[in-house]
Amino acid sequence: MNNYFLYLDDTIHGPLSAQVIESMLRAGTILPDTPAAAEGSPEWTTAGQLFNFQSQPTPPPRPPSVKPGGTMPSTINQCGLPAHKPKQASAWAATTAVLVVIIALLAGFLFLQTKRANPTVTMPAPTPTAAPAPKATPFAPSPPMDPAQELRKRAEAGDAGAQYKLARTYPNSWDFSNKEITKEVQEMIQWIKKSAEQGHPEAEYHLANCYQYGKGVIADPAESVRWYRKAATQGVDAACLHIGFHYRDGWGVPKDAAEAAKWFRQGSKSDVYSLLALGRLYLKGDDGVPKDLVQALMCLDLTLGRGVADPFKAEVQKDRDTCAKEMTSEQIAEANRLASEWKP
Repeated sequence: MNNYFLYLDDTIHGPLSAQVIESMLRAGTILPDTPAAAEGSPEWTTAGQLFNFQSQPTPPPRPPSVKPGGTMPSTINQCGLPAHKPKQASAWAATTAVLVVIIALLAGFLFLQTKRANPTVTMPAPTPTAAPAPKATPFAPSPPMDPAQELRKRAEAGDAGAQYKLARTYPNSWDFSNKEITKEVQEMIQWIKKSAEQGHPEAEYHLANCYQYGKGVIADPAESVRWYRKAATQGVDAACLHIGFHYRDGWGVPKDAAEAAKWFRQGSKSDVYSLLALGRLYLKGDDGVPKDLVQALMCLDLTLGRGVADPFKAEVQKDRDTCAKEMTSEQIAEANRLASEWKP
């Protein structure tokens, strides 16, 4: 193949690949390096038209080492063309342009990938919400209630225990010798009744006392026994003592000494005065309850052993000595034996 040489300006056209040049040679559009291909010749014009240089009046200058019409003494590349060393600035500009294109393509590719991975989500317009209501200002804690006020509040709410305790706070509520009816006594009776009607055992016993002695109410022995029975059935042993007195004396109920002895014995489980009343009943004897000195001495000794208030202690001791004087030694021994084995 003949040697061909193309005079092109690298700063304008850039480097051409070997494949492009070879194709141009085959098509006959590149001029051979012959003396006929001189400046201004038709062949030269053909090369200018090939690369769209009709507007340029003169071709680009030849390399200084090559004379017009001469032969390029250089090595031949793979396409059979003489080697042509491009300018340093032209190679750098071409490389920069290629890099810019590659970077632009890569940036576009990354943008498309990012858009696919993160599709745009259209958020709905926020729904307007009503402004939150202002918080209520907390009230300052109220000061602690006075115990008496708190007790009254509970009593007014229907608490039976509080009602009984409130009744006990009135002055002289247990002084049954004072029969004067004052406003305070009336209020005390009111609270006692409210509590007793709800089944409070202590209130039942206290109300029975009021009816027995006429404290704040008109004395009523029958009503007194009724409330004593209610209290006794709920374990108030002191109520048994009063029921026994009512039956012993026939006050509000028929007189019945045997019934009285039964109530005295029931109360003696925990009430020492019921035990004393039973011993005195056996000491004197009564209708339905014969005199029994052994039982009397046993009850009187147990009373002294369990302890009574000082005003009664001397009287109990006197009754005990009177009983023992009438007894034989065998009877006294039997009374002592029964006292040691006695169980309430």
